[in-house]
Amino acid sequence: MTIVRPDLVASPTEGNAMRRSYRFAGLIALGLTVLIAAGPRLSESSRESVQLTVVTYDQLVEAVKQHRGKIVLVDVWFEQCVPCKIGFPKLLALHRKYRDQGLVAITVNVDDPADTATKQKIVNFLQSSQATCINLQVSESPDIWSKLGIKSVPSVFMFDREGRMLRKWTDGVDYGQIATRVAAEISTTEPK
Repeated sequence: MTIVRPDLVASPTEGNAMRRSYRFAGLIALGLTVLIAAGPRLSESSRESVQLTVVTYDQLVEAVKQHRGKIVLVDVWFEQCVPCKIGFPKLLALHRKYRDQGLVAITVNVDDPADTATKQKIVNFLQSSQATCINLQVSESPDIWSKLGIKSVPSVFMFDREGRMLRKWTDGVDYGQIATRVAAEISTTEPK
């Protein structure tokens, strides 16, 4: 014989409430299942908007000039650079936060574009990072270092709305400092 405590037996109204709770929990579980199943499709569609364009140094300079009236951040990196990849999400966060206020982010990869295996790794990295900013790869790999006046990567250049270089960060890029400088520049100048 089973003995049930009277305070543990649900009344008819409590039973209805419990059934509604179970239905609601089931709907939540179904909704989460649909979202999880849709996740890869959502990221695949965002991958389509990520592009890598091979350019010359002169085309890179022109790309910066084309954005006169905006603040431009140019982030120089290469595929095997761990600090570059660690800082990359911070650059993308700045791009997403300030793009509607006049910030343009340009990533510049300096690996040899003829190396197809490395180029595929670069594209995969950009896609997984959802780097929807302007992504360039310079075709003049050995010469680009001297043309940019850098000896190490990551290196970040910041240009004002007139196209003048405001600052160059090399040898230990501090993205917190970059974020502060971008915020200050955004707040003190008007987009053109």
